Amino acid sequence: MKLLLTLASIMCILIVSGCTTKPSIDSSTMNFVKIGKEYDWIGPLIEINGKLAYYAIDGCRRFIVYDGKEIGNEYDFIGSPVNINEKLTYRAVKDGVVFIVYGEQKIKTEYEQIDDLTEVNGKLAYVAQKDGKHLIVFDGQEIGKEYDYVGSPTEVNGKLAYLARKGNKWFIVYNGQKIGEQYDKVRNPVEVNGKLAYEAEKNGKEFIVYDNKEIGKEYYSATNPIELNNKLAYMAIDSVGNEPKRFIVYDNQEIGKEYDDVGSPLWINNRLAYIATKGSRTFIVYGDQEIGKEYEWIRCLTKINNKLAFVAKMIDKEFIIMQI
Repeated sequence: MKLLLTLASIMCILIVSGCTTKPSIDSSTMNFVKIGKEYDWIGPLIEINGKLAYYAIDGCRRFIVYDGKEIGNEYDFIGSPVNINEKLTYRAVKDGVVFIVYGEQKIKTEYEQIDDLTEVNGKLAYVAQKDGKHLIVFDGQEIGKEYDYVGSPTEVNGKLAYLARKGNKWFIVYNGQKIGEQYDKVRNPVEVNGKLAYEAEKNGKEFIVYDNKEIGKEYYSATNPIELNNKLAYMAIDSVGNEPKRFIVYDNQEIGKEYDDVGSPLWINNRLAYIATKGSRTFIVYGDQEIGKEYEWIRCLTKINNKLAFVAKMIDKEFIIMQI
């Protein structure tokens, strides 16, 4: 299950559909418009300096679209866009050399590979591989070389937190401390309202640790902690069977159990939004409305300038639909 959730978060493939008592609304009647070109595949949507950025594939070409312009065609490989200090940032490879493109800067590195670009307290952090070993680069300094593995750098209350492994023991390094060593495994450190939250596993059971408290142990599985309107939200499964259902737990409420599956939620304009699946249909639940059932599928739900945006597919082509 954790592999499924991890792939969902990386690839944005949170496929979900349905018909319930909520009114079904065609997106064309709710001030939604199609944005940009159609491509074979569109990656995660993000906002950078108030403008839309995303990764796209068109035939053999792979590139970034930012503010309507296709960027990065000159590289042999290009990664997904990241917002660092409101500048377009991405990793790229040309003739075997790994670069970081940060705004107008093109930074050459000596690493074999880089990944997980992120911003921590206004500074660039990422995972690098050097001589076959993983390390964290933060503000130009190499960190975590004493561990067998490091990953998932993130900011928590202005400080760097990251996942590490030494031997067969997993933990999170945060504020100079190793956190979570009492568990069989930990992963996915995130910030929720200025405090550390992460997934933990003990004796085969998955749950959330938030502010040093174990949460969601009443469920078969609790994963994917996120901040939603300054509160903790997470995904849960409450039973094991032929068709276990995933739902959202937020503010002591179980949300989306009427659907076959749901994706991680967003908070947009004081309303909860998430992708849901019911039967063969995938759509968005936005407040008390179901949106987008006219498409073959929907994924990569996000907000741009505090407006709902998502990737839709029709007849083997993908495109972006955005609220106006």
